[in-house]
Amino acid sequence: MACPFYENPVDLGAQLVRRALRRERTFRDRCNPFELSEQSLYERYRFSGEGLQYNCQLLEPYISNVMHRNHALTVPQTVCIALRFFATGTFMYSVGDAENLGKNIVCRAIHKVAEALTELVDAFVVFPGHLPTQCIKEGFYDIAAMSGFPNVIGAIDCIHIAIRAPSENEFAYSAEEVRFNVAHSRARSNVERAIGLLKGRWKCLDVSGGRLL
Repeated sequence: MACPFYENPVDLGAQLVRRALRRERTFRDRCNPFELSEQSLYERYRFSGEGLQYNCQLLEPYISNVMHRNHALTVPQTVCIALRFFATGTFMYSVGDAENLGKNIVCRAIHKVAEALTELVDAFVVFPGHLPTQCIKEGFYDIAAMSGFPNVIGAIDCIHIAIRAPSENEFAYSAEEVRFNVAHSRARSNVERAIGLLKGRWKCLDVSGGRLL
């Protein structure tokens, strides 16, 4: 029944309902990552304070907020969100809960940093490497020093395909095959350890811990 004391009780009722259902927009506190200890930084983001500063300076031109809105993520916060995701390989909800942020904000931050890193990949990923080619060859040779694994400038993950032994000089071939396998095993062991260290540091690279995006 309409109330006689108000000119438009229907509109007033709608306003009351909207006020009751309206969710007040709140902004949760976000800590400054650089206030954490060195141990806490490494545990969360896999970088020291100095390393984190370097990453922020490197990525700032690509990820800084142009609009400068209130409560917008700072560059260190954006970088740390992405690094935490890369380090854990967990769900975005988990990263958001840890950083006091919503899933959508976490998703945008991760994409920003991932796209920025893609832009910079050619500056850091170089084949055969940043060192002179001769130094790289000597390094690989030293890995398998007893057998000698010469003229190698890089390694990639692949399938080892068996090669049929020749019908002539089979003994000489077998001896060289053994020598090669020993050298190959030692070199491969170092490569596998390096890949294992990367997967241990950045869980997003390990399928068992999640996927990157």
